[in-house]
Amino acid sequence: MKDISVGLLFSTEGSYRHMGRSALEGALFAIEQINESKSYPFKLIGESENPKGIDDSYISSIRHLLDKEVTHFFGPITSSARKILLPEIQKNKAMLWFSSPYEGYECEEQVVYIGPCPNQNLMPLMNYALPKYGNKVALVSSNYVWGWESSRIAKEIVSVNSGNVVFEGLFHMQETDFTLCINNILKDKPSFIINNLVGESNYAFLKQLNEALKYTVMTVLSCNLTECELDVLGELPNLALLSSNPFFETTNLPELSNNNTLTSQGRRSGYFWAAYLSIFAFAKAIKLTASLDIEKVQSILPDIELVSPNGELIKINKNQHTSLPCTVALRVNDYFESKLETQIIDPNPFMSFQNIVVNPKVIELSTYSKRLKAI
Repeated sequence: MKDISVGLLFSTEGSYRHMGRSALEGALFAIEQINESKSYPFKLIGESENPKGIDDSYISSIRHLLDKEVTHFFGPITSSARKILLPEIQKNKAMLWFSSPYEGYECEEQVVYIGPCPNQNLMPLMNYALPKYGNKVALVSSNYVWGWESSRIAKEIVSVNSGNVVFEGLFHMQETDFTLCINNILKDKPSFIINNLVGESNYAFLKQLNEALKYTVMTVLSCNLTECELDVLGELPNLALLSSNPFFETTNLPELSNNNTLTSQGRRSGYFWAAYLSIFAFAKAIKLTASLDIEKVQSILPDIELVSPNGELIKINKNQHTSLPCTVALRVNDYFESKLETQIIDPNPFMSFQNIVVNPKVIELSTYSKRLKAI
């Protein structure tokens, strides 16, 4: 087993291109490290397709790679694209390594979920925000499964904790006019906003909200805002942006080699690190099984240990979801400052028997203790 082609299905154009580029860079960096290592008896070849954020284009992209006998695929960014890819993955005995944060309520045999589900990112974020800011909440979401389910779970958490959702809005992926939405939100005076918008809609909403606030500050929560999007947002002095992710650039600082694969800003966002780890999980599985057969790969997944960017050991569970830490962080200029961190959280994609009563005694961190180890 010398050369193995893997499919990289990250959109580097379109509405969520910044996230796609960051994830692709993480995957390419992992491939570069694996190919330079003597620990792996094979080389990886990244076969990259760019569906440009168009859901139907993912079908033609994956079929093109399947024709080249690629059977293991990495990506995409959105859950709508993942859902579109699943029939092709299933009927061709292929495997998808999905590294984005997602809404849970799925457990496909031919998908390995490297990104966090709601009990690993949304629940810690709410555990931090509700005691600190109050329980009047506004919800804005993109109109697809990520927005639907994330909002539904957030509403349940708010309700159980004696809160009230004062505004809820769903918007098309390409929507950029939020005038009426923002007017209604400001009229309702929520304690904070939960923002499940994606890509260009997200950027337009935040910029317009910042402009409408003038000299007051509104707290906005997100489970998918990362460093790779901060440059396009620019300064937003009237917004306190809180995000929840396993990995942030300023809290996870292993040195990167001087390589040629980082072609844009090179921001080491949560998308970068999750895609990076998904490639390493795949490489470890292939090394252990000496096979690309998905049943053999599936059987070995619980035996794989990965070293996270902050040095913690993480594992893939029998449900093929990954145990992950969580950091809640506040945007400060062009980076995120950690405010709350958790231990490793086991994945609970269906929120089974999940305690959603928040702990009012959360500990806010003024500094983050960096636990750095070589990956």
